[in-house]
Amino acid sequence: MIKIVFTASDTWIGRLIRCLTRGKVSHVMIQYPSDLWGGEWIAEATATGVRKIPADRARHHVMAEFQCSFDPGPALKKISAHVGSSYDYAGVFVLAWAIVSWRLFRRKVRRPLNNTKGQFCSEFVSRFFRAADLPGTERWNPERSSPQRLLQYCTKHPDLFVESPSPS
Repeated sequence: MIKIVFTASDTWIGRLIRCLTRGKVSHVMIQYPSDLWGGEWIAEATATGVRKIPADRARHHVMAEFQCSFDPGPALKKISAHVGSSYDYAGVFVLAWAIVSWRLFRRKVRRPLNNTKGQFCSEFVSRFFRAADLPGTERWNPERSSPQRLLQYCTKHPDLFVESPSPS
């Protein structure tokens, strides 16, 4: 059972992400079971890069979670190459700059930087959605994604994602 988990930390960076994206979540990650290691694990992009970690060490301030109703196996294999990648600090900065430029000056910033070597959380999960060939994601630029956008996508596609009633 693969889940997409959304969190909203109360740190300054979490609050800043929610403010910039006008969202209720600031982080997104993929939860999966592991027969080899046992229990539930998380694949996520954090300040230290893309990592896999036991779920109980990563699940804090959970706001929503969705179980995938499609076969995620092939898509997870496709994005596995990103595990161990560095964090995309430049991409996050440019995304924030693009949002602020639009809000203040109504000027769009189009693909100012593409760094597929590094990942930030919503970029990593967007790549998973695209690798799964989910409808409407084929034209997404993962580097322009946000946790809020992914939350809205999951909410609007109950045929692909089943929301868990009470996150823990």
